[in-house]
Amino acid sequence: MVDSLDVDVIVCLGKKTGAYVRRRLDAHEQIDQFVEQNNRGWTSHTHLGRDGLKVVSVTHPSRVDWRNPAADVSPLVARALNGN
Repeated sequence: MVDSLDVDVIVCLGKKTGAYVRRRLDAHEQIDQFVEQNNRGWTSHTHLGRDGLKVVSVTHPSRVDWRNPAADVSPLVARALNGN
């Protein structure tokens, strides 16, 4: 079904959602990460799946303020979208 959408990147909000999508799409090779620059140090990841599909799993916005530069996951997402 995802194949019919012709997407290169899927962004998942939350670790559980990301794990589910990675299992379904066989995306297990971690290729990038972002570690929050605060006391929590939570990590968001990008994984590569078969056929080159990237799955980005970021901390859910209900748990973190992405407007805070220390927790801003947008560079991670941008790298995935730009093919890096």
